[in-house]
Amino acid sequence: MGIPCIIQQFPSWPVRRFTIMLLTNLSIFSIFIYKFDCFIINYNDFWADFLGQADTQVVMFRDKSVEHDTIFVCFRGTQPFNLNDWCSDIDLSWYEFPNIGKIHCGFLKALGMQNIVGWAQEVELESTHRPRRAALAYYDIRDKLRVLLKKNPKAKFVVTGHSLGGALAAIFPAILFYHEEQLLLERLEAVYTFGQPRVGDEAFGNYMEKNLKKHGIQFYRYVYCHDMVPRVPFDGIFKHFGTCVYYDSKYQASVR
Repeated sequence: MGIPCIIQQFPSWPVRRFTIMLLTNLSIFSIFIYKFDCFIINYNDFWADFLGQADTQVVMFRDKSVEHDTIFVCFRGTQPFNLNDWCSDIDLSWYEFPNIGKIHCGFLKALGMQNIVGWAQEVELESTHRPRRAALAYYDIRDKLRVLLKKNPKAKFVVTGHSLGGALAAIFPAILFYHEEQLLLERLEAVYTFGQPRVGDEAFGNYMEKNLKKHGIQFYRYVYCHDMVPRVPFDGIFKHFGTCVYYDSKYQASVR
């Protein structure tokens, strides 16, 4: 498929947005489609109330056959020259959930936290200081998953992401726990993050470990030894959780 064909399928995308990174991502998705018989469900720029613009990218695709039906939710990572992405990364403030713990505020904002009401169960149209020109990531993805999973009782889904995307993938199930989204929690098979920064404090990590175990959800963090991103934010307040698959300088893996 050439660029003109892609533009015909996604007419709302300006030509200038076909960066090397985007084309690389599309190439990866193409490999998945050929190898695993996948098809793309959705690719969106999602709104961030606190930035006042759409700056969170997520692609959803589906691997469906007679034997299985798996939906993948993939959060895009930090773009090197995107100031808003870096602002999300270095925002060291936190949002505290009662009886849950403290979570990195920049990542919550990128995932779709509402400006006035925070993490309400549903989107509040009056909860923003300016009109939204796109959907909020968490709520839109959740609603699409509800529809897809209800249509097929055997379908499961997996959440993944790299760097900033890994942080959003790690927090996504936390909001599902918070909202008690039983259908989605029963069907969430695993979370896989790559080069994920720390997202919350020790209390939050304990909350996640308990609920992941309760719902039978696997959580794997893939870390390369020379990658600095998994080492931030600092280890004073923020802590990791989940199973760490650690690669040394010789690319030998060990589970920690």
